[in-house]
Amino acid sequence: MSSFSIGDRVEVIGDIARYYRSTVGIVTAVEQSVTSLFNKFTLRLADGTIGRFLPFQIHIPPATTARLVFDNADSWQPAGVRGAAQARHLRFTAAQFDIHLKILASDASKAIVGQIFRAQSEWIEPALVTLLVEGKSQQTTATDAIGEFKLDGIPSGEIQLEIFVAAHRILASLRDN
Repeated sequence: MSSFSIGDRVEVIGDIARYYRSTVGIVTAVEQSVTSLFNKFTLRLADGTIGRFLPFQIHIPPATTARLVFDNADSWQPAGVRGAAQARHLRFTAAQFDIHLKILASDASKAIVGQIFRAQSEWIEPALVTLLVEGKSQQTTATDAIGEFKLDGIPSGEIQLEIFVAAHRILASLRDN
């Protein structure tokens, strides 16, 4: 049986999942019980809902690596009306998802603004996007109703984004150019 820790990003599974708008969340507390066979895990779901779950009601799906299909830093074309020259645009695909990122850099900081699209669906359930530096979670945010998100304070170097949507955990690797 899996053990979960505070900060783990998980998915609610089984029959109980149908009662929640969002099924992905972060473990915020672990209630260890001496009278029960199972610990209870408190989750903050991507839509802000708080729920308590048993270990067989949550899991971490296997990771899928996103494939980079466009990076304007590797393109010969100049920036156009969609962005200034200092903005870097990237596009990834994984499973039935399309991930668009814009990296904005200034002298003081760097930010990532992105949007996640699901092929063949207009409705996008809330997803979690986590910035991973050297494999460790730095910050997590939820997408809005149209799949948009923003992460501030991005460090230089090799980083990953972990995108958590129902039944999928997608890893997208970013590097400085």
